[in-house]
Amino acid sequence: MHALVLTLMLAGQVQPWGVAPSPALAAEQHRLAIEQQRLQADQRELLARQLDLNTRLTLRDIEAARQPAIAPVSPRPLGSPEAERLAREAQTRRTDAVRNGVGQIDTWLDRTRPD
Repeated sequence: MHALVLTLMLAGQVQPWGVAPSPALAAEQHRLAIEQQRLQADQRELLARQLDLNTRLTLRDIEAARQPAIAPVSPRPLGSPEAERLAREAQTRRTDAVRNGVGQIDTWLDRTRPD
């Protein structure tokens, strides 16, 4: 029991022998309590700033990781019938050239090897 009273006296909660604290002591206790509250408010403000910064960085990372929207491909405008025929013939020549090139590779791969 005595240890509890001594602890409370040291903490400023209980005054020995029923003596009221001096005005200077009470003012100092209030000043310390206010200073402690200011420090806690500063710590909370710093934590809020840090969380806000982390949020902004995370949102920036999410935005950077997003794939850009694919723009719709508009169809090629139609030209004159003659221009369309020339384009089809050119595409046919390119397709035949690729097919012949691949055919040469297939022929070479399918060759019989002399043993």
